[in-house]
Amino acid sequence: MPLAAAMGVPGGALAALLVAAYLVLIAGGFVVFRTPWAMRRGSEMSTQRAAFTAANAGTLTGFQISVSVNDYQPAGRSTVLLLTVVGSLVSMIVGSMALVRILRLPYSDGQVITAALVAQGLALLAGTSLLTEFGQDFFATVMQAAAAFGNSGIYAGKLSGAGEWRLQMVQLPLAFLGGLGLPVLMEIYDRAFGGRRMSVHSRTVVAMSAGLYAAAVVVFVLLQWPGEDGSWRRAVAESSAAAVDCRTAGIALHYVHEFPRTMQWLMIPLMAVGASPAGTGGGVKTTTVAALILGAHAALKGRRVGRVAGIAAVWVGAYGAIVLVSLLVLLWSEPQAPADRLVFLAVSAASNVGLSHEPVSLSAIGLYTLTVAMLVGRLAPMGVLWWTAMTTGDAELAVG
Repeated sequence: MPLAAAMGVPGGALAALLVAAYLVLIAGGFVVFRTPWAMRRGSEMSTQRAAFTAANAGTLTGFQISVSVNDYQPAGRSTVLLLTVVGSLVSMIVGSMALVRILRLPYSDGQVITAALVAQGLALLAGTSLLTEFGQDFFATVMQAAAAFGNSGIYAGKLSGAGEWRLQMVQLPLAFLGGLGLPVLMEIYDRAFGGRRMSVHSRTVVAMSAGLYAAAVVVFVLLQWPGEDGSWRRAVAESSAAAVDCRTAGIALHYVHEFPRTMQWLMIPLMAVGASPAGTGGGVKTTTVAALILGAHAALKGRRVGRVAGIAAVWVGAYGAIVLVSLLVLLWSEPQAPADRLVFLAVSAASNVGLSHEPVSLSAIGLYTLTVAMLVGRLAPMGVLWWTAMTTGDAELAVG
């Protein structure tokens, strides 16, 4: 459902305005990337590459391409950072405004906006302070902090290795927090300092996010056993990074071809699940899976299945259609590419993950296909949240 339909709901007009401004900003990024000020002379972007780059940054996807942010001119680098920060804020604010209505949380729109700005500011401050290292410029450090909290795979400077403390203790935790969703962070704060009990939604998000991370780490360690160099420590570090990365962060892994084939296929359902509503991550979201499980259990017990389970089923079907259409177009436009890699790309784009087997190098149609999939993958969950807010008054879980 388009967000514009929410304009009849209090706060819906503001949400629609924010989304419109967000899309205008991405269009502006496209214009900048087409100018000589964005790239070094001789490396100017084509129309399709500029559209892909703007969407890649603005949707917080972060696919790696042959030309990195390090090669951009100052105007191009600044545009990528701006798109990343604004994309994070819009995802949190628009989603949270709907979510607090769905769950009847005691937060106003003003409090949501303030919390988003504070969360973004603290993430940038803490991330920049802890990621600063000798020899790396300030922009690269800020970009890495913004990308981590934004669950974006775009980075500048030198990326930390899987075993380095900056990745494990700073970037991955920032990505995990960004993926929980802003209302969950607000409720955790209220629980810690006000003693107010967290909602069923927030408790479900925390439990499922921690559970998926732990399960993925265990399975990934076993699949890499004992590691190329026989080191369990290396296998655990890489599995920890992969467990967060494949659930929409995309910040720690260069390319997934380095992992065992079975592990690559297991990443696909984790990418599809993604993070949680009203955060910076993508995917169908953890609570959508929870709602489907609870709905199926209720149906088997002969109890009433709530509306949220129905919305979750529709959303999963819509997500599957996005992936299927993207895959079919990619299969047609990229006949030389292995089918399994195109499946991975389609899911990665629709879930705003940004992981791939190698630098993204597709035909014009292929790049446009990923661009549309990334944009729809970012906007559709917001529409699902507002659809739920407009039609459901007794939900304990928010999906989308």
